[in-house]
Amino acid sequence: MTSIEWLYGKWTTMLPLRAKDLRRLENKFRMDYNFHSNHIGGNQLTFEQTKLLFMLGETSGNASMQDYEAMKSHDAALALVKKKVAAGEPFSESLISELYKTLFMNKFSKDDTSLSVPDSSIEPESDMYRTSPGTFTIPTGEVYNYAAPEEVPEMMHQLVEWYLAEEKKAELSTVELIALFYYRFARIHPFEDGNGRIVRLLVNYILHSHQYPMIVILASEKNLYFRALNQCDIAVGNMVGAGMDVRIDYIRPLEAFIEKHVKYALEMGIKAGKGESIEEPDEFAKKVSGLKQELASEDLGVAQIQYSPEAVRTVINHSIAPLLLTWEGKVKLLDSLFADRQIAVKTDAKKVRYCGYDFESLIHNADTIDEFSRSLKISISLSVEGIGKVDNHLTINGGGLVIDFYKNVYKITTSTGTVTNKLYHQMLKKDELNYIADELSDQLVENIEQIRKVYGSSL
Repeated sequence: MTSIEWLYGKWTTMLPLRAKDLRRLENKFRMDYNFHSNHIGGNQLTFEQTKLLFMLGETSGNASMQDYEAMKSHDAALALVKKKVAAGEPFSESLISELYKTLFMNKFSKDDTSLSVPDSSIEPESDMYRTSPGTFTIPTGEVYNYAAPEEVPEMMHQLVEWYLAEEKKAELSTVELIALFYYRFARIHPFEDGNGRIVRLLVNYILHSHQYPMIVILASEKNLYFRALNQCDIAVGNMVGAGMDVRIDYIRPLEAFIEKHVKYALEMGIKAGKGESIEEPDEFAKKVSGLKQELASEDLGVAQIQYSPEAVRTVINHSIAPLLLTWEGKVKLLDSLFADRQIAVKTDAKKVRYCGYDFESLIHNADTIDEFSRSLKISISLSVEGIGKVDNHLTINGGGLVIDFYKNVYKITTSTGTVTNKLYHQMLKKDELNYIADELSDQLVENIEQIRKVYGSSL
């Protein structure tokens, strides 16, 4: 058994992932994949600009309209891949056509946040393919030809037929099948632009349809990526027909490159399934870089607001209070499952005290708000008691928040591990409120499910 087979077996036993873990994995993949795949193609949006665009539908800095448009279209194409796999639609020329049209014919403005997936069924059209000759130069200096324009439509038809036949035979491993498809597609080079982005989307379609996690090729690996392809070109030779009939032995460098990324995606998926952190070592550097850019672009007169009771009171009223009410609104949907709920509060070094059963009474208490406004740290947690037939003294952790107030920023940390940093003039937006509240509510549901497993039919 290969390491990929072993990891795949372990991964499939964890499916379906818990909602919280799946969301963490999908959010990370969406940001990383869109950012890196577009950067390989020359997009100049930063990682933080990409994250801001997809998480909050906002833009920052002076990036070009074209880069925003390309990023949004790419995200819509990724959503299309997921939609097609979920619907069980087979691999086809129509899929390739839809991906192409989603990438290049969906027009977004910089301020348009609708990243919708096209619903129309698009038939493959020969006029979407390349109409001019194409060549590329390998490291030895030799010039190779892509398929002639008039040959492209038929070659693409043959490529899809070949893939479907090989998938049905199931003689190749998934990684081998992907490597061969990728290389054959690359030697045809069917489009004037976007061939790399489209083939990487198709690779992830294949992986997703075979229950593998999808892969990200990092922009920093661009040279390694092209070197693997060039090594295959040298082994295969200059004839386009040789590229179409290539055997796996001739493209081992590309297979090894893809295998490394599939293995890594499986390892990250398994970590997510275990509830472990999937943050990478360089994630912090990305966050620092993005924060520096954000601070540099802020109006300095506003950004220099510092800690004070007035600043904290504004944050409590316009960020923390709406967050608590949003969270409570979701928890109320579960009220019929338990007998009571309890809120615990701790500020700075004071002891934990209990403050009733709802957040609304907490945030409308003038003494409490006054105390909050003079604090450097506030901890708020929720617990519930009495599930079903179980004794009401059984207490279940319902999640919590810690709010830290520093000189220039405040930080919200949830019991699920989500950290949100804001300047004092920046308040949580609706999407952020819902995202954090959803995570905390999911934690309560999971804890209730764990209790059900322990007590079984006695509930």
